[in-house]
Amino acid sequence: MNRMFLPVGQGAFYCERFWELGSSINIVYDCGTHSGMRVLDRELDRVFSEDDIVDAVFISHLHEDHFNGLKHLADRCKIQRIYLPHMEPVDLRLMQLDYITHKLTSSDNAGINDKDFADSVLDNLDNEAENPTETLKKQFEDLLKIEDKSVSDDRHEYFTQTGVHYVNNNTPINVPVRQFCKYKYLAPSPFDNWHFKAFCITSRDDQMVQEVINKLKGLIPVYLKEQVTDDNLAELLGKLIKKINRGQGPNDLPTKIRDIYDKAYAKRYGKKTGTGEFNVNSLVLYSGCDNRSGLAVVRRPMCCFAKALHGNMCCHPVGKVGCLYTGDCDANTYWDALKDGLTQEEWQTVGCIQIPHHGSKGNFNEKFLVNKTFPDPATCHVISAGLGNRHKHPSESVIEMYNQRHCFPIVVTQDPGSLAEWRIRKPERYPRPVDYFEIQDYCPIRFPEDCLFG
Repeated sequence: MNRMFLPVGQGAFYCERFWELGSSINIVYDCGTHSGMRVLDRELDRVFSEDDIVDAVFISHLHEDHFNGLKHLADRCKIQRIYLPHMEPVDLRLMQLDYITHKLTSSDNAGINDKDFADSVLDNLDNEAENPTETLKKQFEDLLKIEDKSVSDDRHEYFTQTGVHYVNNNTPINVPVRQFCKYKYLAPSPFDNWHFKAFCITSRDDQMVQEVINKLKGLIPVYLKEQVTDDNLAELLGKLIKKINRGQGPNDLPTKIRDIYDKAYAKRYGKKTGTGEFNVNSLVLYSGCDNRSGLAVVRRPMCCFAKALHGNMCCHPVGKVGCLYTGDCDANTYWDALKDGLTQEEWQTVGCIQIPHHGSKGNFNEKFLVNKTFPDPATCHVISAGLGNRHKHPSESVIEMYNQRHCFPIVVTQDPGSLAEWRIRKPERYPRPVDYFEIQDYCPIRFPEDCLFG
């Protein structure tokens, strides 16, 4: 299996490809960027061939830099199923209102492109549907383009039926990978115990959200002439959004709503943080298997310099083959929920962690580095962040925490040379199991091959 953290800059695009007897299984976690669609298209062309099947796409949350590349992925590949985090209608409305008023009132659209799939999704959630979650599901289903809803004979059913599904807070998806393979009657595979677990971590800032709701409850009756209750809040927010999208009402309405959000941000964080605080739920994904699998993981590309710099971080012993994808979840506030999302046995297999929210200070938890629940110090910590991004990710304070403990996170940017890739396979394929290092053509630093192992 190849695990890839693809270099798309200020965004997230991660892929796992399983290979067995000539067929592949493709899993994607997030697919988006704020560093330009050309960067994402470059990686799509490199990783996927035309009409490849993507068996499952997991979207951590509805921020453009995590899902605005889905249309590009769907145009190139055949997506079988998409998994979204559970979202309440009120939260979807609040996030949508935040999004469109920021777009209308800001001179800097934060990388938003009117042609982006993400832009059309978040703009068109109003429609006539009473429940925006159903509208959202329909918009994602339009990407699948599946003529036959059943899975073909050579690809056994894996998660659930084909289509778009929500991962609920209290109902994690936990499934083995072996069900995919039509050759399951053959000798046991080392991937027999491999499984995925998807669960939701709340990322909603309740204090700030309540501040926004209270202000909106006073503003809505002025423009809709209706009284607001908790039961009809989502419906009235939808009507307000429709007015804004149709250009109805006073021209200063978007500005007034934007002011409500900005003041709530300022009160909570001490400054105007702009759009993006309504993550609601973030879908977290664990990928791995137990320590009895007999698998080993190899970091590639690899060279002498990287080996000397990272040491054991580039090669894990048997069993440390699991990975935790965290999206933009708030690991600082909701640490216990993240920790309890995996069993103790699953934590012991984690050899790679995607650090949440591009390495921002607010979402990082120092326990990633010191808590005994987590794997040994050889665990690879990967941060996705664009070169020169306006948010200044990753945070200097986060990097300093790593430096103090002599750890070196792997920062993946839009530079093709920053690609982080691992290969997981049986260690007996190697003549010298201790030396799991390979030079690739795209390795940014080249050394004579005879110096690799000293």
